[in-house]
Amino acid sequence: MTTLVVLGWMLLGMMVLVYFLYRSIRRPLQRVTERSRDVANVQLPGVVASMRADVDADLPDVERIPVTSKDEIGELVTAFNLMSSTAVGLVGEQAAARRSIADMFMNLGRRNQRLLNRL
Repeated sequence: MTTLVVLGWMLLGMMVLVYFLYRSIRRPLQRVTERSRDVANVQLPGVVASMRADVDADLPDVERIPVTSKDEIGELVTAFNLMSSTAVGLVGEQAAARRSIADMFMNLGRRNQRLLNRL
């Protein structure tokens, strides 16, 4: 009978340990998931819209997820932070390049119009 009680307590202890291990893995992954959705659905379109409106607009700072561990999940969070800041920077550069190309075509159109007027 005491063996069954000890086994029951051990089983309960292992279940509690597994639960806390599950939570310690799930929380950081959930933060990365929420943050990635925010970057994809809010920040990147916002940067594109602001850069289309004003080429000289400053790029917003990307909110970083705090790294709380040095294991694989911490490495994942660090890599995500780097990727999201790089993505925002690239989107800003892309929007600025599009704007400068549009300006270049506008200048080219004006030059062509002047040449046609001279003819």
